[in-house]
Amino acid sequence: MTGADLELNRSVELDITVSGKKVTFLSKVEKIIDQTLLLAPIRANGKLLGFPSDCIVNLIYPDYVNTYLWENVTVRAVKYDQQVYHAVTLEFEASTINRRGTFRVYSGEEMLVTTFTHEGPVPLRVIVRDISETGMSFFTHQQLDIGRTVRLNLIMQNDRELRLGAQIVRIKNDGSRFGSLYGCKFIEKHPLLPNYLMRLQQDHQRRRLGLK
Repeated sequence: MTGADLELNRSVELDITVSGKKVTFLSKVEKIIDQTLLLAPIRANGKLLGFPSDCIVNLIYPDYVNTYLWENVTVRAVKYDQQVYHAVTLEFEASTINRRGTFRVYSGEEMLVTTFTHEGPVPLRVIVRDISETGMSFFTHQQLDIGRTVRLNLIMQNDRELRLGAQIVRIKNDGSRFGSLYGCKFIEKHPLLPNYLMRLQQDHQRRRLGLK
């Protein structure tokens, strides 16, 4: 896979190592010009993130079948059509890595999930453990079956509701006080999901730094 093969509005992960410390940021592909990706700008503490020359950056991109890795890429801030981006030029083909699924962003929040039965839709309050572009997992004491269709309702920053249909594919019961853990795969795509995942990760970063 080359840079020109990537899909617009898909999430990418930047694994950054500097001074022996590693941090991960999510962004998304907003434009592609030849082999150069223009990514949604990454900010920390409200400021555009800089990438010093001594840092090592790996770019990871999942498509619907494989996960691809570009090692030691160069990231720079650029302005294009009056918009600021982080630009990454991928001058070589990626290697394929063995990584189950896509990046998962921890949630830990109580959310509303709707299940569907012969009697009609049933709303459930569950604890969502994590979410990715391809699926999610949640805890509940309610007994559900593999193959059951559920719908997750996510609240965006503008209070817009993002509804995602999913199918239960795994069940794990390890004695958690929150109930059984249900793994689901999404059965539909939504263009706003990468935005939600980026905001969720940024919220976690701010909380770790003690920021509001």
